[in-house]
Amino acid sequence: MKFTATKKAIVILTVSFLILALGIISLVYKDYITKAINTGRWFTLDRYEELLEDCEYSKKGGTIRVNCNALIVAVKKDKVGHCHNLLVIGTDKTRELQKVVICEEDEKIDTENVKSKYQLLTPVNMEVVYNKKGSLFKYSFSNITMKNMDEVDILLILEEDSRLNELNERIDREHYNMDFYNYFYFQESSGSWHESHGLQYISFVSADLEEMSVDGEYLVVRIRTIVRNQEVVLKSRVKGFNYYNEETNTTHYVTPENIDAFTDLIGKRIIPNFLYSQRQRTAEERVIMVNTCNYRGDREGGINAKILYTPICSNWDLYASLDTEGVLSKDVYANYILGQEDLNNVDMNSISPLYEIMLE
Repeated sequence: MKFTATKKAIVILTVSFLILALGIISLVYKDYITKAINTGRWFTLDRYEELLEDCEYSKKGGTIRVNCNALIVAVKKDKVGHCHNLLVIGTDKTRELQKVVICEEDEKIDTENVKSKYQLLTPVNMEVVYNKKGSLFKYSFSNITMKNMDEVDILLILEEDSRLNELNERIDREHYNMDFYNYFYFQESSGSWHESHGLQYISFVSADLEEMSVDGEYLVVRIRTIVRNQEVVLKSRVKGFNYYNEETNTTHYVTPENIDAFTDLIGKRIIPNFLYSQRQRTAEERVIMVNTCNYRGDREGGINAKILYTPICSNWDLYASLDTEGVLSKDVYANYILGQEDLNNVDMNSISPLYEIMLE
């Protein structure tokens, strides 16, 4: 009986201790527990916690990463570093865009991959990193990385998110009329020399230069891109094409003779422009084109064959031999590509030889 009484006393003391311990824990961490019950998040951030209302986050080990889409409104210098005024584009489209100001030392904000234009809103992908330091639930700010949002993502957000309607014209982007479904677009009519000669530009929003090789007097260029959400590899066999480097603002004409100087382009992200023939050339047009390409005199006697026209001149036999008649629609163009038997080897020469590429 004595042993039983002692055992009961131990149980009562243990239970009492646990209740007391839970009470103390509840008292100390009541704010965390209340917040966790309300939000479903069993942690708290020491800075910019408001981002959790609009951004996605991932938690692994002692690190939390918060990923947001945002617009940089302004960047201002302060005593310590810089302050970034942001409009956060939350995943919940029923919420307004949220204003957030992030002020940090320069070494804690990586904006190396952000290019912005004066007075325009810059779309960025932003990742904020937090690390656990001591506290059971609390994570401390570590650093932020920002980079320019992919062009396709910008355009899709503008298409799908009505909250950006009023800001549309102020958002920095390259393309305004992309066909979202086909992943490429035709450049708007401008009454250019190309159009007057029955030629039409087709620009892909994003692609990777997969391979360049030499086949006799020709270059064989392979470009991996997307058409109607399906990955394809476009092959173009040309005597040369223009390569425009945005960073140096220079245009180069790439040929089998100088290809070794441009091998570093392989594997790079590019924006390829193809030029397709809307119709057959007339005999008169062929004479005009030959004279244009061969002319070397002053501008009064004809069009000087500058680098802009060099690919057209060198590849003129390709353009002149195309069977295409009339202006192609996006659907016709997409159907041609996706109708090929091998989507990893789509021959573009029968519809649109490569004219130039640009690094993105």
